Amino acid sequence: MKRKDIFHFILTMALFSVTSGLLILCFFKEVPPSNKEIVYTSLGVFITAFVSSIGWWFNSSKSSAEKTDMIHNSTPIKPEQ
Repeated sequence: MKRKDIFHFILTMALFSVTSGLLILCFFKEVPPSNKEIVYTSLGVFITAFVSSIGWWFNSSKSSAEKTDMIHNSTPIKPEQ
């Protein structure tokens, strides 16, 4: 796993942990009425960030990054003269 991939993995796991923790708290703890908006907004923000992070792993962004690295590390073909 490359250094960039490790960063994305740690970020994804941190977002998963925070999102899961907030979801569990919402199910088992009573949210005070004065704080409901901020809690639900925060939950929405973390869910959106987590989904975006998962999308990086399974969509074309990771493949595009790998392709860019491969092109960067390749040796150019010299034209025949």
